[in-house]
Amino acid sequence: MSLASVTAGLHNSTVERFATDPVYRPQLIDFPFASFVALTPSELASGPGMDYSDYAATMQAVDDSVARMREEWTPRRLVHFDLRDDNILVKDADGARPQVALVDWELSGFGDPMLDVGTIAGQFLIQWLHTVRGNAGRLADASTWATVRRNVGLFLTAYEHSAPLSPEQRDLAFRYAGLSVLMYAAGRLEQIGSLGRIGHLCLFVGRTLLNDPRGVAELLAPGTLRKAGA
Repeated sequence: MSLASVTAGLHNSTVERFATDPVYRPQLIDFPFASFVALTPSELASGPGMDYSDYAATMQAVDDSVARMREEWTPRRLVHFDLRDDNILVKDADGARPQVALVDWELSGFGDPMLDVGTIAGQFLIQWLHTVRGNAGRLADASTWATVRRNVGLFLTAYEHSAPLSPEQRDLAFRYAGLSVLMYAAGRLEQIGSLGRIGHLCLFVGRTLLNDPRGVAELLAPGTLRKAGA
């Protein structure tokens, strides 16, 4: 996949001497996700949207996992930091050699490349959740996962062709996918004032990814998981 090749090429850029140079300190990205454990009643009451308490409860349920990610965060590679689908342009998508361009680089800097990888995997999940939101019970049917399994699996396989991942990095990428899905739910609260069915699905999938990344990986990318365990 062209997207995977472009993303891996970005992450393979040698930036160590820049990342440690004080001149480039403003480009070092801090861990971008806050803790929700210590929310005050006032903060909870003033949160955006009528379903904010559901979102806050989910963020509190994943706080231990997010705290570990925060502790391990190290700005080590050049990252785009905002690889949502509207920042990924594709020319001749159905052709033999589609061209991919990443746009809107104002948030880029030095961070953990697994955040970019997880964001892209999260986008595949969000797109897929929109197709099953009319019947959430289909989530229990393994055949329902075929499309997203193909997209995530192909992306990870192609990415690892240029930038191999350790089992720990793969788990981390799926955790960032979970955070990406949860941030999508937060965006719905801010933009339309409610989660809706798709937002609640995002809370469920995001929480599961953060607390059991390997369990979900068995559904999303079983081939890469077996390869990691080999």
